[in-house]
Amino acid sequence: MCRSHWRKKLGVLAAAAVITSLTLSGCGSGSGGGNETEKYRVDYCGQENAYANAEEYYEPGTEVELYYEMIATDTDYSFYLDDEPYNAGYDESKGYIIKFTMPKRDVKIEVKSENSMMYKPVIKTKIDDIDDDESWFVPLGIDEILLYEDGDLTMELDDALEDALGEYVFVAEDVREVYLLPFGNGGYRTIVFIKEDGTVSAVNMTKLLTGQELEVMDRLGGYQDVVSIEGRQDPDAMLVEAVMENGDRYLLDPYLK
Repeated sequence: MCRSHWRKKLGVLAAAAVITSLTLSGCGSGSGGGNETEKYRVDYCGQENAYANAEEYYEPGTEVELYYEMIATDTDYSFYLDDEPYNAGYDESKGYIIKFTMPKRDVKIEVKSENSMMYKPVIKTKIDDIDDDESWFVPLGIDEILLYEDGDLTMELDDALEDALGEYVFVAEDVREVYLLPFGNGGYRTIVFIKEDGTVSAVNMTKLLTGQELEVMDRLGGYQDVVSIEGRQDPDAMLVEAVMENGDRYLLDPYLK
């Protein structure tokens, strides 16, 4: 083989060695310098174009400041950072402002909007903290009981009942007052309510707690002109009474389940 051919072959081998060396030193599998700083992703839930300065990746420790500028009239916006409500600032020239320090993980930002001109029912009565951890009552699997000014009664269920009945359950309409009262002697409670016509209704708690169905029992005892419902401590059990307009009181326990 001629000398010039050997020179060309040695040159090719040397170049290949340099390329191999560079490739191995930049793959991130070895120790030592030369590795790029790891970055984490911001998930904008498909709305990255609504931000004036959105970037997909940030280094941990970066002070991120985002401007949400796709703002419509007569619209309310709610912001969520990693599924938790976030109180965004506002600047007339920049829009809504979201600030956070980039952690060593991915981050999700979500924006929900609704027409501010839409009718929103007003809550009249809200019963929550129903299954308090320190309570001795039997858990009901209910997060909230809500009575609205228009008379609609609803419940928000937790995971124990949600699979069977859904997260939000409509209970009844034309409701004037709602009560959550203990009854019996086993730590049980009942949801009982007065309708606009002065009659009494209650939720069948046995069926609700077993996840079978939501059943409302109407016109308990055939009583009318009921103005309130009260609990009373008996030596042996907790009693539930309907108080009539004329002051008479009638026991509801025989009709509760």
